[in-house]
Order: sequence, then C-alpha cells, then structure tokens
Amino acid sequence: MRKTVSLAMTTYNGEKYLREQLDSIYNQTMIPDEVIVCDDNSKDGTIDILEEYRKAKGLKYYVNIPGLGVNKNFNKAILLCSGNYIAISDQDDIWLPNKIRTLYDYMLKIENQYGENVPILVSSDSTRFSDPSTVCLETKPIHGIITGYRNFLFNSNLYCQGCTVMMNKELVKTLPPFPSSFNEFPYDVFISMIATITGERCHICQSLMYYRNHNSNILGKKEKISFFVRLRNKLGWLTYSLFGIPFSRQKHYSELIKDNKIQISNPEIFGIIQFISEYVNSNNVFRKIQLLIKSKRVGVRLKLSQLIVLIITSPIRLFIKP
Repeated sequence: MRKTVSLAMTTYNGEKYLREQLDSIYNQTMIPDEVIVCDDNSKDGTIDILEEYRKAKGLKYYVNIPGLGVNKNFNKAILLCSGNYIAISDQDDIWLPNKIRTLYDYMLKIENQYGENVPILVSSDSTRFSDPSTVCLETKPIHGIITGYRNFLFNSNLYCQGCTVMMNKELVKTLPPFPSSFNEFPYDVFISMIATITGERCHICQSLMYYRNHNSNILGKKEKISFFVRLRNKLGWLTYSLFGIPFSRQKHYSELIKDNKIQISNPEIFGIIQFISEYVNSNNVFRKIQLLIKSKRVGVRLKLSQLIVLIITSPIRLFIKP
C-alpha cells in the first residue's frame, strides 16, 4: 500500500505566479494526497485562487489574521499535514513532473535501510529561472547522492532549500518550535539542521524544480551590495565560522543542547555538537585554540586549517562582531 504524501505551502500576495505553481503540483506523476496552504493574510487575489483550487482540486487552505511571518506560517502548514511524508512548496516556482515521485522513492529507500521510526529528510537541487519560456519540464539526470551527517554538518548551507525537501512524520515529531524570525534563522535551515543531528539526510544531486527569481523573493533576489559590505560580510563569515558552520548555526546548536530541546541518540554527533557549543560560547581565543587542539571529533587536516584561520582572523574580532 502506498504511503500518503502531504504538501505544505505558504502564500502571501502570490496571485501573480500561484496558478503556475499549483498546476505543476497537480500535474505531478504522483499527485499529493492533500495540499495544505496557509496564507499569511494576503491583500491581493491569492485567496480567490486558493478557493478556485479548493473547489476544483480539493485543496485545503487557512488564512492567518493577523499574519504569522514566514517561519511560523510554514510551521503551521507542516503541523496541519496528515500524510506519512510531507513535501514543502513555495508559492511561485514550477516543479518538474517527477519531483514528488523521486523524493518519495528515496524516502522509501532510506526507511527500508534505517527503519520507519528514524527522522528522515530528503532534498534535491533546483534550477533558477525568471522567464517561464526557458523552462523545460523534461527529467534531468542524477549526478550523485550525498548522505552521511558529516557531509551536511560541516558545510555552510546544509543543502536545505525548503522548496526541494520532503520529510517524514518522525522528523516532524522531533522538530522543536521554529525560530520566530526568518531573518534570524530561516525555517528550512532549521529543519535541515534538526534532521542532520537527529536522523538521516539524503541530498539528490538532480534538479527537480525551477526556482523563480523575482523582486519579491524573500531569498535569492538580486540586490546590489557595495564592495565594502561584501568584503565585511566575507571577513565576518571567515572569522566566525567553524569548519564551514556559520556562527548563527553554532549558536543554535548550543541552545538546543543547553535547553535540552532535542535528543541526539548518536554519541559521535552529540560529541561534535557539544564541542561546537563549548567553542562558540568561549570568548577567549586561546581557549578556542585549546579546544581545537584537544578535540578528537575532527580530523587533523580540518583542525589545522581551522587553527590557521582562527589565528589569522583574531585581530578582525576587534572590529567586526558576528
């Protein structure tokens, strides 16, 4: 018997592109068993479109008055889903017809390997576009699969673009309350972070959707940033990142352990998160060096490169704060 798939979408003033996205969802080779949409008090014709698809396709939608903001809205949409697996969708993209089927098949593979009681998150690549006439809905080739917590833990982005992921109900049960501010910590980074340290992650190196670039994007829109701001941002990231882990994520790892918000069953992962917590909470550069030298959680090469970066960037800490 096929497991059920829910789709969680959030909308806000999305009338311009919403139909294209919904059509690409309802034209999937595996149509989701339910589509849940949480609207954040739109002022345009978004609700009219949702009502149209409710009548025609059975879509379910809820309107937040007042609005909840991006993170809390996605949190609500996910919690309203009843399926075994939950895919996340933005309001303005275009999905390839095989997107849900491909994610679903990999979810089954991981569950068969590790068990149904393990939190699982599967993600994929996406292709950016601005002109719909350039979109080609043909299946794209797979260029590989990324698995294993170290491949996700020690990088800057966690392969976490929200509109590419599918998770199981066990992961939903594991998720603590979402951070309230999207600017402080985006919901998709948060979900991927929790999945990486509590369960199993799989990233498919295959584009399964088109991610639309436009001026109303929350993320991904093109903005002109001065050279000095770019330089400051780059220096700040280099100074405060740890093994490629951004400072903001280090702080969240520390808070999760301190407040016992999650249970990490893997002792090696727990040791790494504990080390990160001690490192980020130490304001003394010499203490950070000591922690790096003593750590048995990372290899010599990675440890040495971080020590060199820490020593070189130490003076920058006097002028740039995280």
